[in-house]
Amino acid sequence: MAKIYLVNVGANVSHARQARSPRFRDGTFVYVSFPDEVCRGRYARAARRFVRDPDRIRTHIDPDWDHLTYGDACANPRARALLSVEPGDILLFWALLWQVMDEKADVWASAEKGWYLIGALRVEFILKSGELITQLPTSVQRRVVDNEHMRGRRVESRTLVRVFIGNPKYSARFSLPVDLGIYRNDGLLRKTVRTADGQKVEWDRSPRWNSVTRTCRAVLDLSAATELRRAEIINRSVQVLNPKCDLLLGID
Repeated sequence: MAKIYLVNVGANVSHARQARSPRFRDGTFVYVSFPDEVCRGRYARAARRFVRDPDRIRTHIDPDWDHLTYGDACANPRARALLSVEPGDILLFWALLWQVMDEKADVWASAEKGWYLIGALRVEFILKSGELITQLPTSVQRRVVDNEHMRGRRVESRTLVRVFIGNPKYSARFSLPVDLGIYRNDGLLRKTVRTADGQKVEWDRSPRWNSVTRTCRAVLDLSAATELRRAEIINRSVQVLNPKCDLLLGID
């Protein structure tokens, strides 16, 4: 049975002076990936006004929402748990968003922020370090070749890199982000996510929510009845705002 992995992406608090992902009054948002000096990516036109110096600053463009892929260097302890991802598992992405009126507003003046679910990939294929893409269907090869961790038609050679390719039928960037309700006891995160040993997350004492969610990890095992019920709570919250997105569709 599938598992749901919670994966933090995008420009975060530590990047607030360089890049910010905005959420607008109508509920829509722009995803701004995090700055990374060693990467080759350039910010897309939609994101450039939310980056301090988009001509100079490079970025790690992951996930690739246009092609529904995500890669990570799993030698990093933050991502180590992704080595256990199998086809059929779900990568559920969350990010920091800054509240502004509209695209013309000054995102740098905003002090109002929140953490939101922004999209999901149901994994169909997984590539490993150094692996060629020639065994994949041609349509999938065309999608994955632009991932940040690809070097031509081969995955980069660094140790323990993984590139996850989503099933387009069950994967999407959400049109409207879903509030995790950080610092609210009735919020979505506290209702659905537990520590590895089953404790509820706390806001101002151990186990603190940001420590529990800092690393990528499987937060829900859909073979367990109680965890499936929590996954259904997440799914309903997603569908309220994104009716065409059913995270659990086709999962037995």
